[in-house]
Amino acid sequence: MLDRSTIRHVHWQLALDQAEPAGGGIVTGYDDIEQEMITIILTPIGSVPCNPLKGCDLLPYIDRPPAEALPLISRNIWLAIATWVTRIEVQPVETRAIAFEHFGITVPWRVKGDVAAEIRRTELSLSQLNGRLTGALL
Repeated sequence: MLDRSTIRHVHWQLALDQAEPAGGGIVTGYDDIEQEMITIILTPIGSVPCNPLKGCDLLPYIDRPPAEALPLISRNIWLAIATWVTRIEVQPVETRAIAFEHFGITVPWRVKGDVAAEIRRTELSLSQLNGRLTGALL
């Protein structure tokens, strides 16, 4: 069991490690922000009972032709991250088709107020599996 008094970070969350479901670890720093972004991207709007607007509605676009889907996916991801991940400034999202119902996403971002203005990039693979949106870091 994690003892919260040992955590020395202001921003942290439990690690959502799918490889190790027992968990118990935490993520901090850039990993914390990246995990928050991925959680928002993969959360369908309406699926959070106490906050039904939280999330990103990508499932309607996943099986559309790439020429139609790419700008809509990019826009929805940008809007969701800009709205719900308030610790960062998100740059224009890059989306590319990998295969049918499979897209590669690159989200350039930087921490708000970062003097060095280091732009980080989070790369994610999105696809549909049994009617659900799935994602994995690239």
